[in-house]
Amino acid sequence: MGSLGSLAAELSSQNLDARSLQIEWSELTTPDEGVSQLRDQIDDLTIGDFGLVGHSAGALLASATVEHLAKRPRRLVLIDPYLLPGTRVTGRLAGGFEPSHLEALAGLDGRLPKWSQWGSASSWKAVLDNTDRRDEIEAHLPSLALSLVLAPISLVVTKGLNPVVIATSHARSYLLGDASKLGWEVHDWTTLGHLAPVTEPRTFARLLGPVLT
Repeated sequence: MGSLGSLAAELSSQNLDARSLQIEWSELTTPDEGVSQLRDQIDDLTIGDFGLVGHSAGALLASATVEHLAKRPRRLVLIDPYLLPGTRVTGRLAGGFEPSHLEALAGLDGRLPKWSQWGSASSWKAVLDNTDRRDEIEAHLPSLALSLVLAPISLVVTKGLNPVVIATSHARSYLLGDASKLGWEVHDWTTLGHLAPVTEPRTFARLLGPVLT
């Protein structure tokens, strides 16, 4: 849920017309509000064929938005989502956590604490791999409403749009096998870490550029 603005800038340096779409995560109370924000921004763009790239929870939001666009993307690229889209798929943005656990963590204002407090130190490390920049990273992440991460989100993507699935953390590598069985293009970049698109935009852009062309 961190900004991919730096990644878009690096992709633009490769002569790709990359745009960073801004989702106001801290203002969202339901996934549908995020879908509306994303849909409106894409439909307002004056572009021809385009690809849609989403990372982590943003990948789920991208999947949920595809069927609501005036024009479908040529390519949907999902980076380290926890769940793949399908013809009958519904999930949650925080699907890896039990609702009762997150409810116990939420404050009186209905908002959740920093991500590192959602789970144990080992579970945090599993997603972020060997990064030692937790405090730096969390300082730039939004505070999320409990209602946003618990509400259902429809990940229905009809046939004819075969997503590209990229795993950047070992915790999400299980997705590659599932996506391969569906005949989707997959990339194992698990040595980079979950937040590589945010923290290492130049390195990530060098890998992602050829996937988009």
